[in-house]
Amino acid sequence: MQDVQDDMADLMEDMNEIQDIIGRSYGYVHACAVTLLAAELEGLEEAWAEEEALGEDTEQVPSYLAPAQQHELPAAPSGAIGSARTARATDEFGLPVASYST
Repeated sequence: MQDVQDDMADLMEDMNEIQDIIGRSYGYVHACAVTLLAAELEGLEEAWAEEEALGEDTEQVPSYLAPAQQHELPAAPSGAIGSARTARATDEFGLPVASYST
């Protein structure tokens, strides 16, 4: 029983070493990400400076937030429906009854 426990302890040690090796950060990825983010921020600052230099209004409301335009719609028809239409018989569900021709 003692041998099994010793083997398990050795396996746990090996597992912890492997996790430590896999989890190491060498700083290269972090340095690349920081460099890319700094370049992106610099580009945005240049774009903002250009907008201010050109006198563009940076406080414009986006089109999706602007109030809807009022459109001139034609007037709705008034009066009764024309007598040219004939009333059709309907079933209990309000659907027209099919006519069978022989």
